[in-house]
Amino acid sequence: MSHFAIVHWPSPATLKAIIFNTTLADIVIVGSKFFIGKSLFDLETYGYDPDKVRQGKTYRYPNMGWWLGHLVAISVVYSLGNVLWR
Repeated sequence: MSHFAIVHWPSPATLKAIIFNTTLADIVIVGSKFFIGKSLFDLETYGYDPDKVRQGKTYRYPNMGWWLGHLVAISVVYSLGNVLWR
């Protein structure tokens, strides 16, 4: 989605054109839905007690390290594919 927005960038890059003529609004909506869903998942998994110790490795699911690792890996694979197979 971000690549599509960059490739089809509006020629007069005004604030109105960037908000309404690109996929920026869609990206913001999807990102906010992800973080709200992650918060609800954490509340359901770990409960509402802020003093409860969260155990587990930071790079394993369902921690944010797992999501960050996959975001970086998918971004690298997509970027390499875009650069190498034009």
